[in-house]
Amino acid sequence: MTFASSYAHGFARVAAITIPSHPGEPDRNVPEIAAAARQAARQGACVAVFPEMCISGYTLDDLVFSERLLASVEKGIELLAKATSDCAELIVVGAPLRIAGQIYDCAVFLARGKVIALTPKVFLSSEAYEKRYFTSGAHLPADARWEAPQIPGASEAPIGNGIINIEDVAGLAVGAEVGSDGTAARSLALPLALQGASVIVNPAAYPATLEGGEQQRLLAGATSRRGICAYVSAGAGNGESSSDSAWDGRTFIYQDGSKIAETDPFPTDTRIALADIDLTALVNRRRRESSFADTQAGKIEKPGK
Repeated sequence: MTFASSYAHGFARVAAITIPSHPGEPDRNVPEIAAAARQAARQGACVAVFPEMCISGYTLDDLVFSERLLASVEKGIELLAKATSDCAELIVVGAPLRIAGQIYDCAVFLARGKVIALTPKVFLSSEAYEKRYFTSGAHLPADARWEAPQIPGASEAPIGNGIINIEDVAGLAVGAEVGSDGTAARSLALPLALQGASVIVNPAAYPATLEGGEQQRLLAGATSRRGICAYVSAGAGNGESSSDSAWDGRTFIYQDGSKIAETDPFPTDTRIALADIDLTALVNRRRRESSFADTQAGKIEKPGK
């Protein structure tokens, strides 16, 4: 790190990435993910976020029950870990995983060639019939482990809505919500921010609608403002068209209520939104904002008291 580096002045560069998707073909998706992750690393990113279920593709329908596909997803994650083992960045990808006898829609965190954490989706989308295919992370057994010993770190990786502290970057702590978790009535992001997360990532797959993109951005901006944090969303896009819906591949990054990066919708190739998060500014505003500190300390009275 040199004086010219933004990291020397309290910043952290993050990337939200959308890639062309090949549903049901992890062997084609993984090389695209690895290439984009390495490109983001060359551009200085310490966190790279990819779309929901990007390892397998999102629009699988009943193919998600295929044992052969689920095995190929695990193989894909193993290959991705190897392909990015020399990248000094946190990589967040989406994948359907077999855990404790059920299938979960997960965000998988990888760093330096190993899996370090898993966050399962909690609020499954009724519009996409996700409850037909997946179990909510709210029902995950407390002692659950991902039994994938061939993947470095997988069997020991914690599972749940936890926070990852990046030791190499002071003040950088990452939490996740997955897809429609970001639009649920009960926020998963705000408790993570109160516990210390400075960046919330969302590997997402939202069908394109007239107002959907604007609503997602409004919610991300509001979450980043209320949580005094950054919000990084990467949406599934080109190739996710095996149903009567379309996916626009939106990526965007907010900090403390302000949009600081985004990519255009409906790309035909890989797109990367890059932004430098001012971690020092976030820390200072959290110190000044009395309501944030009071909520952290639990000093909140019930209405009418």
